Amino acid sequence: KTAAEAAKPGMAPKPAPAGAGAAVKPGSATQYPQVKLRGLPYGSNMADVLNFFRGFGVIEGSVTFGVNADGRPSGEAWVSFGRLEDARRAVREKDRHHMGDRYVELFLLNEGGGVASRGFNT
Repeated sequence: KTAAEAAKPGMAPKPAPAGAGAAVKPGSATQYPQVKLRGLPYGSNMADVLNFFRGFGVIEGSVTFGVNADGRPSGEAWVSFGRLEDARRAVREKDRHHMGDRYVELFLLNEGGGVASRGFNT
């Protein structure tokens, strides 16, 4: 099996190791750890999310926003991190912090896309 075939669903490929907190560019075919955000301001954009996680090793271009059945923002997003340690630290340190006038809940996802833990459990 190639690395791409061995990759588990629900996660993006993992990059070569990078320094903690550095922005990482995707490239190889392993898995990236992901965090789900809930409670985003409906007008938030990629720059807002990247700024929220500045210094936590978010992978460039990995932010995906959720939309409802009408195609409008759902207030949810998914973000990939270069290292599991960075994702855990982001959830631990940024869960329930504010973006604009809303607090954002963070959930560390497992490889299948389910919730692995919350900030107070990591």
